[in-house]
This record gives sequence, structure tokens and C-alpha cells, in this order.
Amino acid sequence: MLQILPLITPDLAEDQRLSPYLGLRRKSCTYPGTFPVPRKRGIPLPADTAEGLKNAIGMDEPLSLPGFLAKFDSYMPAIAGSREAIKRIAYEFVEMKAKEGVVYVEVRYSPHLLANSKVEPIPWNQAEGDVTPDEVVALVSQGLQEGERDFGVKVRSILCCMRHQPNWSSEVVELCKKYQQQTVVAVDLAGDETIEGSSLFPGHVKAYEAAVKSGIHRTVHAGEAGSAEVVREAVDILKTERVGHGYEVVEDEALYDKLRQENMHFEVQK
Repeated sequence: MLQILPLITPDLAEDQRLSPYLGLRRKSCTYPGTFPVPRKRGIPLPADTAEGLKNAIGMDEPLSLPGFLAKFDSYMPAIAGSREAIKRIAYEFVEMKAKEGVVYVEVRYSPHLLANSKVEPIPWNQAEGDVTPDEVVALVSQGLQEGERDFGVKVRSILCCMRHQPNWSSEVVELCKKYQQQTVVAVDLAGDETIEGSSLFPGHVKAYEAAVKSGIHRTVHAGEAGSAEVVREAVDILKTERVGHGYEVVEDEALYDKLRQENMHFEVQK
């Protein structure tokens, strides 16, 4: 069997990935604190109550990966570009993990999907603002570190490259290098792996080569919706040290055996 280690690495506003209490993969708790920021900004959400929001964006039945990712369109415009929301969500995420009895957690997110300045294209149809990807990482790191201090949970973060935006990836690795001493421990490649050949986009390959040279740890979402070949690309081309999901690896016996012998770590959600 493939080795599965007890490491908690939640997908937050995914990758997007910074709205931990909106419960996308299953209908989990939703904090009332979600609502003041979008109301203050005049940005509508798909519901006016916590329960309604859970019903609007939660999942009780399987969806395709693109269908799952489309859920983020409902609420990310209310979060992206808001310094208050970004830092607050990071802090309250740590609080939530403490209440669940977690002692160590890694959170991942895309700095660019939370920015509205110095990012091309500006995501979520936002008007241009003044929150850059660099400042997003600083805000998240501040929120996580304050949460560590107040709640006693050790927290580290992973910055996500996005499959559909290879032009962002080199900057993601540079941000990993800059914030290594402020919670950041790795780079990830996330998003819609059904985009054909996206693991091989030059922007991603170049960024992962730079990560290897700089000693930045690497993980890749692969084999969740794509084939075992996507897992192979993650391992052989991107030199990943962990595989996010990776379920389809069982369809390639040789690759399965190779990764099993190498004790490849798979990030598997229950």
C-alpha cells in the first residue's frame, strides 16, 4: 500500500484557498464572521446567513473538479483585495484548527487570487486596487503567526501556482523564498488539472526548476481528476516531493510501485 502520513494540509480558498470556514468539500461549520467584510464592501454573497451560504457553496454529492472549483466564484470576490478579510481569515483559521484539536497544520493558497494589484489578469473581475500578491503573503503570514501565538497551533503555509496562469508561477517561487522565515515552507501547483498539458507549461516548469535550485519544498496536485500520467509529470518533470490526492496513480502499476518504493507522500483527504 502507498504510505499515508497523518499530515493535515487543507485547501483554503484554493488553492483560491483562503476561506477555510466556508466548507467547500463538505458542508462543515461556517463562522458568522464571514459576513461583515462583504457587507461593508457592498459585495453580495449567494446567501445572507451562514446556513444559506453552506447550502450554496457546500458539497454533499460528488462534482467534477471544474465544478468544484467553480464554487469559488461565489465568494472570492468578497475576500480578494481586502486586507481585513485576508488577515482575519488566516487568524480565524488557526482558531478553528485549535478547536478541532489540531497541533500542526499546513495551509495553502494562491497569493495572486487574493490580490488586485500587480497581477495580470486581475482575478474575480475586481477593479484594480492596491493589494499585491506580496502583501497578501505578508497579511496571511501575520494572521497565521498571531493565531499560533494565541491558540498554540503550529502553522505553516504553502503558496500555490495555478495551472491556468503559468505567468504567475515564477513570482510564487520568489515569494516562497522571501517568506521562508514567516510560515512559508513550500510551493504547490493547483487548480484544474484537466487543462491538457498544464504540468508542462513552460512557466510552471521554469518555476519548479527554480524551486529545486533554491531548496524550496515542492508539492503538486495531480491524479485527482487527471490521469496517472499527470502524476508522472509531477514527479519526473516538476520534481515534486509530495502528491496532492494522486488517486489515479493506481491505474499505472509501474508508477504505483515506483512511488511506493520511494515512500512518496500522498496528501489524501478523508
